[in-house]
Amino acid sequence: MTRLPKRQLLRINRYLLKLYATRSVDALRRFIPAGAARLIASDRASFNEFDPAAGRNYILPSPVPAYWSRFGPVILAHMHEHPLAGCPCPVAPHEPRTYSDFHDVPEWRHSTLYHEYYLPVGARHQLFVHLGSIGTVRYSLAFNRQLKDFSAEDRAVLELISPHVASAWQQTMEYHRWQRQCLAVPLAAEPAFR
Repeated sequence: MTRLPKRQLLRINRYLLKLYATRSVDALRRFIPAGAARLIASDRASFNEFDPAAGRNYILPSPVPAYWSRFGPVILAHMHEHPLAGCPCPVAPHEPRTYSDFHDVPEWRHSTLYHEYYLPVGARHQLFVHLGSIGTVRYSLAFNRQLKDFSAEDRAVLELISPHVASAWQQTMEYHRWQRQCLAVPLAAEPAFR
């Protein structure tokens, strides 16, 4: 693994502390890409949820780009063409990948997703990681850049934070499910005493 400078490790530590402290699913959806984008320089970062079984995709870019209303439907309709979204998943969890890793895959370079979303929005380089799955839903984190490819240090940072992002997400989803179950249980009108 690439050695990271102490300053970067401190920034990662602050991110992880905030990550684990976030208990709201919606707040965590926003914090994951926004906070990670402070660790890995990018034009856009996104936290993604794919459910191939239900044909449902959810992408939250940070910040939301001006072009999202025009190009968002394209990526959502063709997300199954992304190398990470292929079924079965060709990438192991927590193993950062870039477009250059799939340079020789003609299906990717000739896909509608690549030509009608990534090229028009200027996302020439992408660093992404498969975070894991809960049921049929797959989770990933992606960073896009127009000009400069991602470095070994960028990959190392993503490799370091991705298991924590996955763990925080799973814990928050469990906490959310637990809260809903507790709210569904009616409370007794009077406390019971002996």
